[in-house]
Amino acid sequence: MSNFKYQYILAIAELQSFSKAADALLVSQPYLSKVVSAIEHELGAKLFDRSRSPLTVTEAGKCYIEYIKIVLDAEKHMLDQISAIQKLPKKELVLGMGMPRVPLMLPPLVERMARIYPDVKLNVSGEGSNSVLAEKVANGSLDLAFFTSPIIPPSVSHVFLGSELIIMVLPSNEGISPQAVKTGILEPEDLNILERCRFILLTETHGMGLHARRMLDMYHITPKSQYEVSGLEEAHRLAAAGFGAAIIPESWVNRIKLSAEPFYYQIGHPPLTRDVVMIYKKGRTLSQVEKTVCKLAQEVMKESINR
Repeated sequence: MSNFKYQYILAIAELQSFSKAADALLVSQPYLSKVVSAIEHELGAKLFDRSRSPLTVTEAGKCYIEYIKIVLDAEKHMLDQISAIQKLPKKELVLGMGMPRVPLMLPPLVERMARIYPDVKLNVSGEGSNSVLAEKVANGSLDLAFFTSPIIPPSVSHVFLGSELIIMVLPSNEGISPQAVKTGILEPEDLNILERCRFILLTETHGMGLHARRMLDMYHITPKSQYEVSGLEEAHRLAAAGFGAAIIPESWVNRIKLSAEPFYYQIGHPPLTRDVVMIYKKGRTLSQVEKTVCKLAQEVMKESINR
């Protein structure tokens, strides 16, 4: 069953904006507009009044939304009923996670799952950005997936796994206040150093890339220059080599061997963090096996941070 179009309509109605809905859904605005136009063409009626700002739902749109909510509720009830009558646990689970997380979390997770459910095969897909993982969960290609983007699309539900600090990596302490050097915490005024140096950040398809851009907006910082990379290891190594400053998650501080040891700082007070969640398809009830995977993932994540 594919109800992603329904989720698109609900998101636009809730946010009263195509652009905001596109951001929340992790799709492009032109694509979202195209999908809605196709639905309106099929129905022969406009669902939204785009001439107003913020846009409003038409009478036809209200009728459509009322019925799609009924359809979604019926689908959820059906899935709950099917889940309830299943006597045997699913024999295979497909779990998605970004490649950097695989060597850190996969071995202990698979080992613990094998002890509890020896007959359940845990297949892991280690490819794809947060947006790709969310799309695969929504269309059923993945049962569960680790997700670190600050924006969770409405097409998925989630289980909170934990938070980890966002760490600033600097090649030197030059320009940092003595108090920050002593405490290991960068206050807002210390972050002005980014206006005098290059800032290495991941692309917007990467969760940490979105966190970096949010940090810049939060503290009203315009870096002297920006350099985009596609992976955490590349950003970490470049910062350590003196190419610029970068941010990484706490679990990455001791992940790789570096030729030169950089300086690590927490950001702000309270410190800047990112949430890690496990996502699954909206409206679906997790099986006992899936709940166990989430519980074990919480344990493994906590251990990976405390190493």
